[in-house]
Amino acid sequence: MEAERRPKNCSGGELRSKKRTYAQFHLDLGQSDFVLHTCSVCGMMYARGNEDDEKVHKAYHKNYFEGVPFKLLANEVMQGWRNETVIAKSASGDRVILVTDENSHMRNSKVQEVIKVMEKELGFGEGQLLHKLCKAYLYISCQRIVGCLVTEPIKMAHKVIPCSAFPN
Repeated sequence: MEAERRPKNCSGGELRSKKRTYAQFHLDLGQSDFVLHTCSVCGMMYARGNEDDEKVHKAYHKNYFEGVPFKLLANEVMQGWRNETVIAKSASGDRVILVTDENSHMRNSKVQEVIKVMEKELGFGEGQLLHKLCKAYLYISCQRIVGCLVTEPIKMAHKVIPCSAFPN
């Protein structure tokens, strides 16, 4: 009976046939806009030609340019969030609502999404614009948040213009 012979490699183990896979990589030869492109409108950096990056940029750009989406639940047609505090409402359906830290997580996460854009535009560090005592007023138009005002309580105020500057 003859033993079955198997080829062995130098270390004494069996040889396995490995199929090589090849992937196309990019060569950076000093092109100025090769890897990342910065959008001149929204400021987002993304890789042109990369489908995932293009998709993320398109969504971010739309939110930046048109406002953060304010989606309504199916049973909340035109009323907005349940028990939302409407401060003002226009004839066209635009409205200003108040959001505080006491509101639900969903409301606060929507405010955080808007604040993130504001912090970037105003040059604030992340998480510096909003704290527990703040109130956020959101202006909603066509189911998009197109404006935001953040207020906070103050304990002390100082006059900016002296009384003598105003004629009686």
